[in-house]
Amino acid sequence: MRKVIVNKHGEETVHIEDVISTAPVFAKQDGVLKGMVVKESDGWIVRIGGSAGATGWHTTREKCILSCMEYDYEFFTE
Repeated sequence: MRKVIVNKHGEETVHIEDVISTAPVFAKQDGVLKGMVVKESDGWIVRIGGSAGATGWHTTREKCILSCMEYDYEFFTE
C-alpha cells in the first residue's frame, strides 16, 4: 500500500491527484484501519463505520482528506 499525500512527494507515496477516482482510499488513525473515502450524493466523505462520517461531506477528495488530517488520519491506496 502507498500512502496518499496532498502536499509532498516521496518514494512510498502517491499524490491524491494521481489516484483514479474509482480506486479505494483507506483511512487509518494511529496505524489502525478506521474507514475509507467514498463518493456519495452529498459529496466525498470518510466513512468510519455504519452511518458515521469522520468530518462530513466535501466537494473534492482532496478537501475531504485535508479535513481529516487535523484528526491524525492518514490515507493509503494500493
